[in-house]
This record gives sequence, C-alpha cells and structure tokens, in this order.
Amino acid sequence: MTERKKETTIFGVIIFAIIALIAGFVINKNLGKVTQSATDGIDIDNGDTKINWAKYQTFEIELSESIEIKESGIYHLTGKIEDGMVTVDVGDENGVAKLLLNGVEINNNSGPAIYIKSADDVVIEIASETKNILVSGETFGDFGSDNVDGTIYSKGDLSFSGSGKLYVESNYQDAIVSKDDLVIRAGEIEIKAADDAIRGKDSVQIAGGKIKITSAQDGIKSTNEDDKTKGFVLIEDGEIEISAGDDGIHATTSLAITGGKIDILTSYEGLEGAKVTIDGGEINILALDDGINVAGGNDSSAVVRPGAQEFSSDVSYVLTINDGKIYVNATGDGLDSNGYIYINGGEVVVDGPINSANGALDSENGIILNGGSVVAVGASGMAEGFDSTSAVNSVSIYFTSSQTKGTKVSLIDDSGAEIFSHTSAKAFNHAVIGTEKLETGKTYKILLNGEEYESFVVENTVTTVGRASGMGPQGTRQPANR
Repeated sequence: MTERKKETTIFGVIIFAIIALIAGFVINKNLGKVTQSATDGIDIDNGDTKINWAKYQTFEIELSESIEIKESGIYHLTGKIEDGMVTVDVGDENGVAKLLLNGVEINNNSGPAIYIKSADDVVIEIASETKNILVSGETFGDFGSDNVDGTIYSKGDLSFSGSGKLYVESNYQDAIVSKDDLVIRAGEIEIKAADDAIRGKDSVQIAGGKIKITSAQDGIKSTNEDDKTKGFVLIEDGEIEISAGDDGIHATTSLAITGGKIDILTSYEGLEGAKVTIDGGEINILALDDGINVAGGNDSSAVVRPGAQEFSSDVSYVLTINDGKIYVNATGDGLDSNGYIYINGGEVVVDGPINSANGALDSENGIILNGGSVVAVGASGMAEGFDSTSAVNSVSIYFTSSQTKGTKVSLIDDSGAEIFSHTSAKAFNHAVIGTEKLETGKTYKILLNGEEYESFVVENTVTTVGRASGMGPQGTRQPANR
C-alpha cells in the first residue's frame, strides 16, 4: 500500500469515528426528548362492536336451574339459580352470544355462575335499573381440560355493556376471567374476589363504567407472556376504585392509561408493567411497596413475595407520563423504573418512603423532565433527581433535619409570589421539585410552613441545595448527570 493510500485510509477511519461519536452524542441527547403515546404498539380489539346483532334471534329465558346455550343469539335472562350456572357453548369459530342480565341472581356452590365454554365473542349487557348478582362457591368441580377459576369464566373474548348494576363475588379464585380479550365499556360493577378480580389473558380494556374492586390478590391483570403485542391493560375512561392485596393494576407487557379516574385505596404495588404510559386521567395510589413499578418484581429492600421475579436494568423498561393528574403515596419507591422515566407533561405528586432503602423517584438509567410539574418528597438515602438532559429546570433539596408530617414546602420567587407548594403526608428530609416556572438565572426561596429555610439561584438544569446527611444501604444517589 502506498503512503498516500495509508494516509487516506487513516483519515477515513478518523472521520468515521468522529461521525460515530457525534451520532452517539445526538442519540444520547435525544433521549431527553422521547415521547410515547399510551396506545403505541397496542392492537386494540373491538371485535364485539363489529357484530351485527340484528341478524340474530332473541330468546327470553327465566332462570330456575342450570341451562346450556348452544346457539348464537341474544338471550334475555331473568330469574334465579340457587345452585347452578349458565353455560355458553356456541363454538369457537364465529360463535357469538349476548347475555342481557335483567335482574338475575346466580349462585353456584361448585363452579362458575357463567361458564363460556366455547365462543368467539360474548357480550354481557347489564340491563338498566336492574341489580344482578353472580356468586361462586369455595370449591370448583371437575371441568376437564379447562382450568375454570372464575365466577364469570370465558374461553373467548368477553365484553360488558349496559347501565345497570352487577355484583360479582368469587369465594374460590378469580371473579371475572377471559382467556382472550376482556373489555368493560359500561355498567356499574362491584367485585369481591378471593384471588384476582379482573383477569384477561390477552388484554384488559376499560372504556367506561363504574368499577369497585376488593381483591385478595391483583385488582386488574393481564397475563399473556408469550406474545409481546398482547398481555396489556388499557384504561380509556370510567371510574375505578381498587382495594387489592397485591398489585392494583398489573400488565405483563404494557399498561396504558389515557383517561378516567383511578383510585387505588390500598395495594402492594399500585401500577405495574414492563412499560407504563399515562396520557391523561386522574390517578391516586396508596402502595405498601412501589407506587408505579416498571419491569415488575420487587426491589431488594422490599418484603419479597413468594415466587416474585427479580428484574435487571433494561432500556426497554420505560415509564412515560405525558399528561394527567397523578398522586402517589408509597412505602417503597414512589415512581420506579428499571429503565427510564420520562415526564413530558401533567401534574405529579409523590409522598415517598420514610426509610432510606427506597426513593420517592428511582430509575436505573435516568429520569428526564420535559414538561409538566413534579414534586417528590421522601427519605434522602436513595434520593434521585432529574437528569441534566431535561428540558425543564428542577431543584433537589436535602434538608438538614427531618421534616414532620404535614409540613408545607413552598417555593417563592424574588417578588414573593408562590410558584409551587406541597403539604407532606408523612415525614421527609429530601424534596425534588421540577416545574417550568423555575427560570434559569433567577433567585428563589424555600419556605417551610411559611418560614424561610434557604434561598438558591437556578444556574443549571439541575440545582442542588444542601447535601445528603446519611447513606442508605446501597449508598446515596445524587441527581443524575448523564
């Protein structure tokens, strides 16, 4: 090779390396600008809405004992079964049925109240101004190869509509189960479950209605682990109240919330999924461990549940908040992701842990604030702030002493105008506040219950006031600077 060719080759390698470095830098900077819609990548099944019910025959049935439905059609059900069930067996291929519950009461001491043995789509419509009751016993009989474990159990797609009331009680395992897609569009549904309350294998979609859940395990859950396009939970609208012994809402893949009102009154972990995206709605969470947990499993500081899976860091684990009003009160981490957290809008308030083994905000790869407002208070030992690539300024405050429950933290500008405040639900010694009202170059004062604590100047995207007074079991995290 000639000297000139060598020089040309070396020069080309250098140029390529420079381009690669620049590209890497741009990609890294663009991480702070990532947005993700809640429904991106979700294949929403509206199969039941495409059915032309006008072409099917309507049947009027007064219940008194177990019945078996073998023909596709619309079934108006009234009456009471003291010990038995309604079985739907209309065929997996194009078999459809609509069950109109019109003041129905079904009790089954040894199985489900409604057993959808075979069907493509089944709609349960709750007749207006009626109350319907479905109850299963403490033991189930033999259903052959079907692992029947719900008061309402469906092997096909299952959806709910109507404006009446439905009470579902499971004394054995789950309350409402679909082995495919499960959709709730309307109705006033109250559930009491010995295990999970609402479980869809491929998906659970809630587009309306009023749902009240009391469950020993998960409140709402999807379970498909084999198909990455399935195993999701989508909440578009409705009022949901959950008291759960385990997770409030658990998705194997994606948990997407675009609207509605969700009150998780008690849970082990409030919201959990491999990806959680919030586009809107009002969400209130009380959690014994993490409030919102992306990737699932448990962190090492928590009480580990039997059989719980541990997850490692992965960039595919992402919590994205684009809008909405979110409040979290968590004993463990408030917002926790084994990957990234992006907050692009909305209003987020976190009353985090009082123990230093957890943090109000916790991520493996970075927390980026591009819009909206966030206040998170808790223990300082594992406190984490926002990444320096954020578009919105923030301040991370390490207090010199612990502040008591009910302390009001405020920020005021140099004119005395309050730009932010939060009254804590429990003791804390760290707070991170991010808002578009924090302007670079300006001076702000921190007030505690109206008394000046300290002032600071916003010189960078991330401003730190004070320093951590102690080390948690895993060390102290300072605001990320990636």
